[in-house]
Amino acid sequence: MTEMRLVVYTTVPWEHALAMLRYRAPADALGWDVFPGKDGANDVHPERVADADVVLIQRDFPRFFESYLDVMEQARRLGRLLVYDLDDLLLALPVEHPNRQDYFDSLGGMLHAMLEADVLVLSTPLLADIFRPLNPRGRVWPTALPEAYWQVRLPQERAADAPLVIGYMGGSTHLPDVEMIVPLLARLLDDYPQMELHFWGAAPPDSLRICSRVRHCLPEKNSYAGFVSSFEQAIADVWIAPLRPTLFNRCKSSIKFWEYSAIGGVGVYSRLEPYQGVVRDGENGLLAASLDEWDTALRRLVNDSALRLRLACNAQATLQDSGWLRQHLDAWEAILRAPQPVTTAMNVTQQTLARLSEQVQHRSDGHHLETLELLAAVSGRDAQIANRDVQLANRNAQIADHDVQLADRNAQIQILTHRSNQLDEVFQSRSWRALQRLQKLRRFDFSPLPSFESFMLPYATHQPSSSSEDPPVST
Repeated sequence: MTEMRLVVYTTVPWEHALAMLRYRAPADALGWDVFPGKDGANDVHPERVADADVVLIQRDFPRFFESYLDVMEQARRLGRLLVYDLDDLLLALPVEHPNRQDYFDSLGGMLHAMLEADVLVLSTPLLADIFRPLNPRGRVWPTALPEAYWQVRLPQERAADAPLVIGYMGGSTHLPDVEMIVPLLARLLDDYPQMELHFWGAAPPDSLRICSRVRHCLPEKNSYAGFVSSFEQAIADVWIAPLRPTLFNRCKSSIKFWEYSAIGGVGVYSRLEPYQGVVRDGENGLLAASLDEWDTALRRLVNDSALRLRLACNAQATLQDSGWLRQHLDAWEAILRAPQPVTTAMNVTQQTLARLSEQVQHRSDGHHLETLELLAAVSGRDAQIANRDVQLANRNAQIADHDVQLADRNAQIQILTHRSNQLDEVFQSRSWRALQRLQKLRRFDFSPLPSFESFMLPYATHQPSSSSEDPPVST
């Protein structure tokens, strides 16, 4: 068959798990050319529709509503199949969901995309049932593991000297689900001193983090390939997959069962639609609803190593039968190769919802713009305040420099004053006065007088002559 070209408009990073699992891995497996219609955070390219055979819009991309409308108009004008892919019930996030606020400004756009799409690709049957009144052209395509990324690890028995580990893998958005069974996990830690809890992805809840036997083994990763290569090294005796019984969670996929099974794990799963379709209770895993059921199931696996091994082997057999991408690849190709359906007029309800979704999204965009303008104004004021703070800091620095210079001058003055005081003390001293008198005496010549001998010497050396004229000496 001919190679297809698929352009994708999404808000998730190109290496993210949602990108890999929902379109990149299947397109790569089929040899299709798949490329993004949006670069970076906000750079949307509606003109790339012309380079594709199929246009896929994912999740909350319609938050870029004007760009989304351009993409849809291009697809209609060029006769391209317009697909909307959704793997979560984003229109009904529960109150406790950490990301609930993040999707408020895209609800209108997502509803509009559901109404306008040629095909809705949904990850679970319950999602398809919910959205069928909005668009009857929904198709279920389950999320499976791309075998190109995974190396299956066979189930193994725990070493006798190793701690017994209960493991959990999931993102921070699932913390409310984990907190549902935190009291039970704390009780198990008390009852089994050799037990440890290991978390991959989200950090453990605060109430468990204080225990030294609770470990955070791996932070969340944005790269799917990076996640797989790290998680394949994870080891636990029992894995858990709790879900609160909300409509949002009931619409989730079975992906965690496949991931646990790929590394040879056995798990206890919430008794809800995502796992009831793949887990045969007591054969390839255990199901639990109430805390009592969770307690019974976990203790059952903790205390029975043979049961753990048997269920893990059966879980991996289930993965081999129906959990790999290759087993669902033909269905995905058939959905995206389908001819563009003949556009039929919307009924009154759909028309009303379409207009309402536009109004909601435009109003949301308006509020968003107002918020951005307000933030810009606040940022401007903050910048002014920061600039004033800088100026004040510069002035304070100048004052500090002047203070340093003044301190130096004061120090010099103190030194000179000290020296002056020392000179005053010298001038007032007796030694100085005596020295002054000596200086005055030095003005006179006190060189020594000649001695008597030296004075008489010229006379002592003179001898009289023996002339005949001298009279004789009388005797």
